[in-house]
Amino acid sequence: SMILQQVSAEQDRDAIVIACYSDPGLAQCREQFDVPVFGMQDSALRAAARGDRRFGVLALSDESIVRHLAYIDALGLRELLATELPLNISVAQSAGDPQTLDKVVATGRRLVEEFGAEVIVLGCAGMAALQAPAEQALSVPVIEPARAAVTEAIGASAESRVRLFN
Repeated sequence: SMILQQVSAEQDRDAIVIACYSDPGLAQCREQFDVPVFGMQDSALRAAARGDRRFGVLALSDESIVRHLAYIDALGLRELLATELPLNISVAQSAGDPQTLDKVVATGRRLVEEFGAEVIVLGCAGMAALQAPAEQALSVPVIEPARAAVTEAIGASAESRVRLFN
């Protein structure tokens, strides 16, 4: 896959983060490389479910929800999923359209009020800049998946460098 080729070309690394919400190549990279590998969706869902919180996901489209639900099932987190709702936008719109924040807030409010979500996951890296304003508007934690994965990667690479002397 393209991800494997890109990662193979980069030799100096302590950890790998796959910065696409569908986590393409995650399993293959984990098999092939001897450093910790993190996927955005994987990290975000684990962060959302911490403390057995009910979480909702804001997806780009209905098509992406099908893929996401399969992964949520694979992680054994379906019972904590409030639901996943589509924004019906493209990746380009997720990052560049000023109306996207309004959609994120309106749809996020439905996740909280209608479905009981205690935390919301943004289902695309393109929405990263919307995390803080969405969290402020919704008054619940909003997880930005790239940040969740990078946070795990930093922790893992820091741990891998720890040496004990006595």
